[in-house]
Formats: sequence, structure tokens, C-alpha cells
Amino acid sequence: MESMYPKTPLDLGAPVEEAAPKQPEFPPPPEENLEPPMDQQEDAVVLPKNRLILAGVIAVGIGVILMIIGGMIGYYNRIEHEVLQEAKDTDQQVQQARGELETLQGELEENQATMDELNAYKTNKTSLQQELKDLQQDVDDRKMELSDLDGQIRSKQEELDLLTADVNEAIGQPITLPAGDYVVGEHLPEGRYRVTGSSNFVARSPGGNLKINIILGNYGVSEYVTTLTNGMTLECRGRDTFTPVAD
Repeated sequence: MESMYPKTPLDLGAPVEEAAPKQPEFPPPPEENLEPPMDQQEDAVVLPKNRLILAGVIAVGIGVILMIIGGMIGYYNRIEHEVLQEAKDTDQQVQQARGELETLQGELEENQATMDELNAYKTNKTSLQQELKDLQQDVDDRKMELSDLDGQIRSKQEELDLLTADVNEAIGQPITLPAGDYVVGEHLPEGRYRVTGSSNFVARSPGGNLKINIILGNYGVSEYVTTLTNGMTLECRGRDTFTPVAD
């Protein structure tokens, strides 16, 4: 006969779990005010603002630093460009100067060749001047010899003319006297003569008075007839010929 009470697990044959010991119950602790004080709340509000300001300052600083770095990079790039341009210009100037130097070296070599020629000419000139001096000395010596010979020739010619005059006087032939001063009766016999020549002929009386002063030849008369007496002086400026003529 079934019981009128509900069956328990024990009645069903299931294992019975032992109940946990019951903990003593304590009254709940009083609720605490979890909200911070007002001054702490204000500090909590100010702190994020300060962080935002700090972050902004840092961002601005970073921006400024980046701008400075960018400016420096641009400056350095410009400087580098200018340096490269100056280096290029300098290289061009060096190349130009090198070309000019080569041109000058060529001109210098040409000038050196010209200078060598001038030095050689100067040396030859000195040698030629010495040779010319020697030749001039030889010419002067020859002139002296010729002068001596000319004097000897004139002396011999005068002796010959005098001898010829003596001969002509003896035979009545024309008498030629060289340039000089003569006395009628000593160098020429007195008489009437036809005088010819190519220079000035002057005759003076024994007292020195002028008797004759004529020019013979192309610039004067071709001949002059006169009577010469003893004691008269004759001035012949060239070779004059006295040809006896009849009275």
C-alpha cells in the first residue's frame, strides 16, 4: 500500500547529498558613498583638460619641430644646390682657365721661338758690327793710302806740268799749270797768251793790284786773251792752259 506522503530521494534509492553547513547570517554593511568629494571631482575634470592642453602643446611643438626640420631640409637642399652650381661654375671656370693657359703656353712658345731668333740676330748683329768695324778700318786705311797716293800723284803731276811748261816754253807750245799761285817770269815767261780752263783765274800786278778776275769754262768764258808781264802773280784755281799767241 502506497504511502500518502511523497517519496523522497532516499525512498527512491538515490544517494543522498549531505547538506552544506549553514553559514551564519550577518547584517549587510552600511552603504558607502562612492562619489568622490567635489574638489576631487573638479581635479578629475581639470586633469583631462590639462592633458588635452599638454597634448596640444606637444602636437604644436612637434609641428614646429617638423616645420623647422622641413625648413632646414629645404635650406640644406638649397645650399647643396648652390654648392653644386658653384662647383659646376668653378669647374667651367677651371676648364676655361685651362684653355686660356694652354693658349698662353702656345703663345709663350711662339714668343720664345721669336726671342731665340732675336737673340741669334743680336749675336749675328754683334758679329756683323765687328766685321763692319774691321772693314771700315780697312777702308780708312785704304783711304789714307789713297790720299797719300793722290798727294804723290798731284806732286808728280805738278812736277810734270812744270817740266812740260819748261819744255813748251822752250819750243813755244801751250803751257798747262796746275792749281796754285805763280809768278810771271819765274814759272811762266812773259808774253801774250790765250788762257783756257774750267775755274776762276786771277792775275795781279807786281804791286798787288787786281788786273784780271774771270771764270773760265762752262760757267764763264771759254778762253781769255791777255798779256802777262814779269812780276805779275797768277792765281789758278784749277788746271789752266796758257797758249802763246802773236802780238
